[in-house]
Amino acid sequence: MSTQKRLRFLLFTGAAIGVLAHTATAQDAAQADGPDPREIPVPSIKTPLGKLPGVEALPVRKEMPDVLVTEGGTKVATRQQWQQRRQEMRRLLAYYAVGQMPPPPGNVKGKVVQSETVLDGTVHYSLVRLTFGPAQKLELNIGIFTPAKGGPFPAIILQGGTPPGATALPRLPQGPNQGRGENVLLLVGPAPAKEPAATPPASNVPGGVASAPRGRPNVPLTAQSIAEQRAGIFRRGYALVLFNPNDCAEDTTLRNADGSWAFRNTRFYPAYPGYDWGILAGWAWGASRVADYLETDRSIDKTKLIITGASRNGKSAMVAAAFDDRLMGAPVVTGGGGVGAYRFAGPRRSETLDVMQKKYPNWFSPNLHEFWGRREKLPFDQHWFLALAAPRPFLALEGMTDTISLPEAVRQSVLGARPAYALFGMEDRIGVHYANHGHAFTAEDWTATMDFFDKHLRGKKIDRRFDQFPTEADLDAQSDRARAWDALRARLSEERYLRHSAAVEAIMRQMAAAGMDNADQWGLAGLLHDIDIAETAKDLSRHGVVGAQVLRDLGFPTAVVHAVNAHDDRAGVARTSRLDHAVYCADQVYWLVSAAGLSFPSDKLNAALPAAIWEQVQTLPSKKAVLGQVSQECLKIGLSMPQAIAAVQSASKKVTGNTNVRE
Repeated sequence: MSTQKRLRFLLFTGAAIGVLAHTATAQDAAQADGPDPREIPVPSIKTPLGKLPGVEALPVRKEMPDVLVTEGGTKVATRQQWQQRRQEMRRLLAYYAVGQMPPPPGNVKGKVVQSETVLDGTVHYSLVRLTFGPAQKLELNIGIFTPAKGGPFPAIILQGGTPPGATALPRLPQGPNQGRGENVLLLVGPAPAKEPAATPPASNVPGGVASAPRGRPNVPLTAQSIAEQRAGIFRRGYALVLFNPNDCAEDTTLRNADGSWAFRNTRFYPAYPGYDWGILAGWAWGASRVADYLETDRSIDKTKLIITGASRNGKSAMVAAAFDDRLMGAPVVTGGGGVGAYRFAGPRRSETLDVMQKKYPNWFSPNLHEFWGRREKLPFDQHWFLALAAPRPFLALEGMTDTISLPEAVRQSVLGARPAYALFGMEDRIGVHYANHGHAFTAEDWTATMDFFDKHLRGKKIDRRFDQFPTEADLDAQSDRARAWDALRARLSEERYLRHSAAVEAIMRQMAAAGMDNADQWGLAGLLHDIDIAETAKDLSRHGVVGAQVLRDLGFPTAVVHAVNAHDDRAGVARTSRLDHAVYCADQVYWLVSAAGLSFPSDKLNAALPAAIWEQVQTLPSKKAVLGQVSQECLKIGLSMPQAIAAVQSASKKVTGNTNVRE
């Protein structure tokens, strides 16, 4: 991006008021040590909290503010003292972090407007319309999926898209420079006519159940399709409750003529004008209204309510668990303003408080903005949200390649919150899980979530740990993977090629595990093996040769370069290492399984027996000529064909349900 300032002027009329605003599109004027002086301020809102000290009046606190030391300096030593400290912490977080929310309305009612049985009669679905608030005028549609037999069930509340059967509400446009990495407070009003605001997606949950099928973004999902996608939840005895957070607060940086946020004009906000709650708090408050209703639903175990969501919805899940004692938090890939401590964020391109206040100040309390560039003056940090959940189980789910979230910042938050859990003798009730993905909500995250809560809510024996963080070496390896994806995206635009690359990477990792080989190196070779396919598709004698030169120029490991060079016989390059043979084996077995009518990933593939798949593959006339060579290549890394097929299945099971597998 150019660093030369280019001023753009936007003139618009609102409420008979002409407003002229300007911004530098390169954003080079954004201050590293504080807000840009050209920002158009957001009008303040008087709240019941009144006025607390501003950044100038607060002391420098380089260390994480202790959750067990009151603002007056008293050490918290008893559970009774902790209850008092919690109220103090909530007050400070409401004022400085997320904005003050209205009190519970106390009048939530629910009406079932649609009901059906799906998934071959094994799951019951109900669309429920909630009403509440002043004069019962506020509404929220929720979708409730429960196993057809048994109960009451623990419930996972997911912030996703519009529940099946409900009408999607109209949406405000995005702000004029939303999503561009620019300072959104430099502009007011709509986007210029030549740059129309994009219609927000139905869901901002990466890989969430409310995501439409690829290539069909406007097709609403049905209760049946969601039940199929999340069948594992019901098999494990959980209910799934879905609501659209944008039905609570619209996710837009659009501003009114006076500089106020346009999201305050719609949804829940006009009913509570005397509160300065940001969007995350609005979503969290909505989750609490869902909990209000679920407490009355006999099919739901009201003592086991889990709130989850990814990215911005993960942040609001964290907020909800901190402010509502009925909810157990399971936020996913929360990034800046989420689980990771502000005081430690920044390295490895992770999101900081400054980044959040530049791009998304509308998510937070208006009082957080003045801490831009002055995070050491924060009277809190993100570990307070986690501590407020104690002693309820809390699980942070993160991605190894999610660069916006720094593992050390997450670790410091977990460590900082742990004393609150120790007060109850329940340190293991705060956990973390890192999966091999980026900014996404995957099948592995769902499994880890249910494992964690099976252990802590249902007393089941679970043989896995929730206290492991990636090492610096792990992060360096994942940095290579992120660099590989950048290289792939620069050369491959077709989705089918990208998904095949991701599939072979997953298969290679499984094969590496079987032979105690380097999973990171093997995965990298699998991911990059077809990097030149768009260029060489019409001359496959160059396939692999061109790719090897590209990877050599980019500085990828020599072993990976040679494996890519040798993976296709038409290039005439001899395979000499286990890695070379493995790439050939993984790639070819993938295609053999696909030729047998088993798509990757799929439940059908996951359920079949490897030996049965191999028998089916041997009957394919078009593949008989290559079966012998593929078998020999797989045997060179110690895998029979059924074993190689089993590796494909294991990889499929890890990514089934992950619609963002490329990350």
